[in-house]
Amino acid sequence: ELKSEISTLKSQLYQARKDVQDKRKYISSLEEQLVESEEQVKKLRCQIRSISSRKNSPERENSPDLYNSDDNMATITKLANAIDGYVNNRATTRDILIDQIKRTTRQIRQKENNSH
Repeated sequence: ELKSEISTLKSQLYQARKDVQDKRKYISSLEEQLVESEEQVKKLRCQIRSISSRKNSPERENSPDLYNSDDNMATITKLANAIDGYVNNRATTRDILIDQIKRTTRQIRQKENNSH
């Protein structure tokens, strides 16, 4: 009976070690995805700042190469929707990051709605 119990414990130990190794790989994968997500968010925030600065630029009306107001708002909405879509991918779920991004996109939409 003791041999059987030792064998069972060895088997459980092997499985536990395998589970730990699998979880470490999974965590590593999530961390890589988080880094990629953070880089994507930084790029999107830069685009938002760029679009917002163009909209708020005093010489905007004299610059034909800048977006008109309707195009600018459409671009901001598309960008906010793209951010939301990216965050909805559950593989990148990190509650804090998601909450921050969703809060930002809500603010963008509110600013857009207030400008009409």
